[in-house]
Amino acid sequence: MKPETGTQHGSSRRRLLNAAKDLLWRQGYEKTSPQDVLTLSGVGKGSLYHHFPGKLDLARAALEEVSAELTEKSLSLLSGDDPPLERLRRWLMTPRDGLMGCRIGRLANESAVFEAALHDPIADYFRALEQRVTAVIAEAVETGHLPDSLPPVETARALMSVVQGGYILSRVHQDPTLCTNACRGAMAMLEALAGSRSAP
Repeated sequence: MKPETGTQHGSSRRRLLNAAKDLLWRQGYEKTSPQDVLTLSGVGKGSLYHHFPGKLDLARAALEEVSAELTEKSLSLLSGDDPPLERLRRWLMTPRDGLMGCRIGRLANESAVFEAALHDPIADYFRALEQRVTAVIAEAVETGHLPDSLPPVETARALMSVVQGGYILSRVHQDPTLCTNACRGAMAMLEALAGSRSAP
C-alpha cells in the first residue's frame, strides 16, 4: 500500500502524524517502531522527540485524529433529512477496504490498548458511533419504520459488530467483498423488519 497522501509534505509534526496514522492502520501499534515512522515521514530523529516524548504519545495524537475523522464521517452518513432506514443504509453500505480493516477497530485486540493513552480515542469513536446509530434506530422505531419490539441500543451494537466482524471475515479469507456482504446482509434484515411493519 502507498503511504498516506501528504506524508512527505508539510511540517515535520504533520509528516510524523501522517506516517503514524498510516502505519497504525497497516501494521498496528505493537509492530510499528519509531524508526518505521521516521523512514516513512522522512523526518529526523531529533524532530520526532522534539514533537513527541515517545512512541505512545505520537500514537495517541495520531489516534485522536483518526477517531475525529472517522466520527465526522460516520455522523455525516447518519445525519440528514432522509428517512432513518436510508441513513442506516448509507452508513452500512459505504465503501470499506475489507482487507485493510477498520482504521481504529483493528487496534482493539492489541494488549497496548489497555493503556489509557490508546484506549481513550478508540473508545471515544465507538461511543460516539453507538450513540448516533442508536438515535437513528430509535427514530425508525418511533416513526413506525421498524418494530416497537426492536431495542435501539442492542440493535446499534449488533450493527456495529456486523461491520467489525465483516472486516475480520475479509482478512481471514483474504476476500475484500466479505465485509460488504456482511453489511448487505444486515441491511437486508432491517428491510425485512421494516417490511413486516407494512404487511397486512
